[in-house]
Amino acid sequence: MKQAGKTRSVHGDGSTEDRRCQVLSANLETWLQTRHRRCTRMAYPPLSLDGQPLAWYNATVLAQIGGTPGRQGEDMTATMKAISRQRDRKKQYGLYGPLAILSGTANPELAQEIADRLDKRLSAVTISQFANQNVFAKLERSVRSKDVFLIQPTCAGVRYRRLKSGKCIIDPKELAQLSPGEVEMAPASVNDNIIELLVLIDTLRRDSAGRITAVVPYFAYGRTDKKDQPRVPITARLMADVVGVAGANRFLVLDLHAGQIQAFFSIPGDELTARHLLIEYFHNKAVPNAVVVAPDIGASRRARNFAEALDLPLAIVEKRRQADGSDIRQFNLIGNIEGRNAIIFDDEIDTGGTIAKAAAFLRERGAHDIYACATHPLLSPPDGVRNMQAAGLKKLVVTNSVFISPEKREALKPFLKILSVADLLAEVIHRIHLGESVGELFNE
Repeated sequence: MKQAGKTRSVHGDGSTEDRRCQVLSANLETWLQTRHRRCTRMAYPPLSLDGQPLAWYNATVLAQIGGTPGRQGEDMTATMKAISRQRDRKKQYGLYGPLAILSGTANPELAQEIADRLDKRLSAVTISQFANQNVFAKLERSVRSKDVFLIQPTCAGVRYRRLKSGKCIIDPKELAQLSPGEVEMAPASVNDNIIELLVLIDTLRRDSAGRITAVVPYFAYGRTDKKDQPRVPITARLMADVVGVAGANRFLVLDLHAGQIQAFFSIPGDELTARHLLIEYFHNKAVPNAVVVAPDIGASRRARNFAEALDLPLAIVEKRRQADGSDIRQFNLIGNIEGRNAIIFDDEIDTGGTIAKAAAFLRERGAHDIYACATHPLLSPPDGVRNMQAAGLKKLVVTNSVFISPEKREALKPFLKILSVADLLAEVIHRIHLGESVGELFNE
């Protein structure tokens, strides 16, 4: 540790008091960094508070609280208490620098909504797709030491690209200003968006981001979470591994197909649920004489919790699927549905076959109006939209966790209701950035 008398003043009037204060500030910064390295075995970037280096902030706090620079131990404690008071007043600070929001091409509308609610601009990034389908990403501004949240659901969607350069257009405002002759719409598969997620994570890591949180509202391959037959992979575990290996420090997901997938990750994270949004919608809707229906045995636990929150009875459809998933048949109904209005509840709608056949089965058993709700409306072609149209639903309630194309919205417009998860994700991102409890948001 350097002695105060041997340190030259950089700021201020050059007085001895000023030099001693600077030394104390530098010592505190070094001490805190060393402490965190020992605790986490990771080299954190320089600490900051409200966008200012901690050394500068420490000197300012000492001046404000009347600390004596010569008493290093006492003043370190006083400074840490002042920082705690800043946290209690919910001022942004952190070990990882300022908050930054970044979006891939999978669902830029959702990312923009989240950024708007956090009063932040999306960090500028150029994503290009070459003629050989390779993806390239370049950050337009440095994210060094920043707390970065990358929003990229791993679902199928589309990419809007400039015809000549192949540059992908993320900003909806920029897209609206282009003529049809300047842009093309190219389909993006699940695997395309997974690779893009990994490329962006690696890009952030190589730019020395302070912390990288992969915000994946829809987590692909969630159904392959166990070996249910010989000689098959556990792809959900593979997905969790590659996200961590690419360089993510945390993950944030929404309504996993199976909760145990959280354990596949070797990095910390949070699984959120949009169930509360759906509960609030149907609570306000006040569907008369209603019963919640699980479309298969696998959804029975989620449906039970949903029914309990709405204080409604529960019914379960016994569904059996062929080994290759090509055919679905309903065999039995557990519960009473005759003369009632049914609310079918599930986590995702893929081709819509389960919902459509469950609706037909319930109608045969005497159900009146049939509603359906799910968090992830994949509506995979070619049958997703067609099955929903044929199901005869009174209302289909979903969230915008995945990209819903304008064509799908128009086709299902008479009975489609989309709830936004932007408020939920924005609040959780805010809490994670400030180091506050996420569980308190859901009353534990």
